[in-house]
Amino acid sequence: MSLPVNIPVLAVWLLCLIGSLVPAAAAAPVCAVCGTPIRGHYLTADGKDYCSERCLAQTRPRCSVCGRRCGAEYLTSGDKAFCSRRCLEQTLPACRVCGRKLVGSYRKLLTPDGELLYCNECAALPRCFSCRLPSRGTTLPDGRHLCSDCARAAITDPGEAAKLFEQTRELVSRLLGDAPSCRLQFFLADRPLLQRRLEEAGRNWTDEELGLYHFEQNSRILYRNDRPVEERVLNRRCAIYVLDHLPRERFIESCAHEIAHDWMQHHAGARYPEDIREGFAEYVAALADRASGRPEMVRRMESNPDPVYGGGYRKVAAFAKRHGLNGLLSALRQGKPLR
Repeated sequence: MSLPVNIPVLAVWLLCLIGSLVPAAAAAPVCAVCGTPIRGHYLTADGKDYCSERCLAQTRPRCSVCGRRCGAEYLTSGDKAFCSRRCLEQTLPACRVCGRKLVGSYRKLLTPDGELLYCNECAALPRCFSCRLPSRGTTLPDGRHLCSDCARAAITDPGEAAKLFEQTRELVSRLLGDAPSCRLQFFLADRPLLQRRLEEAGRNWTDEELGLYHFEQNSRILYRNDRPVEERVLNRRCAIYVLDHLPRERFIESCAHEIAHDWMQHHAGARYPEDIREGFAEYVAALADRASGRPEMVRRMESNPDPVYGGGYRKVAAFAKRHGLNGLLSALRQGKPLR
């Protein structure tokens, strides 16, 4: 006896059995930009799928310079993207002298106006005798190199220089609280004259020299019963020499430096070591810079690595910070060590 067979029910059962044995077809990927299912070939980047190059391109950053979408290959600097090297170079600093963009290695020089940048070629140019920065500039008859920036404000007229010197002397006198104690001669000098005066004072010429204070005194010792009782000054000469062609601000600063040496000579003598004498002169020049509205000029003194000028300045400035200017001047008059 045979049983009846329900054909539709059997077919459904067979389909379910086959479906459980054959893995389900993989779901079609979806484009991460437009959201449409992807069929056929597609692109992947950073774990995401894209239906076309057009959709993939929309995920790339815009160039920080021109604003265009970057291509498949682009450059980055920090958190910024650039479509080409040309756009990247537009953001780079330029050489102070030639103006070319600084690609690769370059030089940094600290100045009163901040940090200036130079390509290696321009950094090797002659240095201006005043600002000590490389420049194409001009060469003076005595061999000094002068940059165009310093040349525009250079002091070359003796009459103008003498007037500025007297104004600076009055400024220093107000700062230190002392009236001038001697007849101080002033000379606007070229390099040969200053070099001769330095050699006469037993000092060697260096390219850093911008001025000189000269003190000379002749005296007679009076005796009584073969014992010295009095020193009588016969004549005294105090003179300051400052190089010509210094720009106005640098000229005033140099005058203040040398006038401070005159103050030391008459109020503290020569009992202090060179770093204190030069450090005090630099400190007074810094006071003159600040009083004249040029505090940025002081950065050069603060960072000067020279142990005499830079180191001396920092010693004197540190003492003045602890004891005040009057405390500093009082200590120098009394010959006390600056500790």
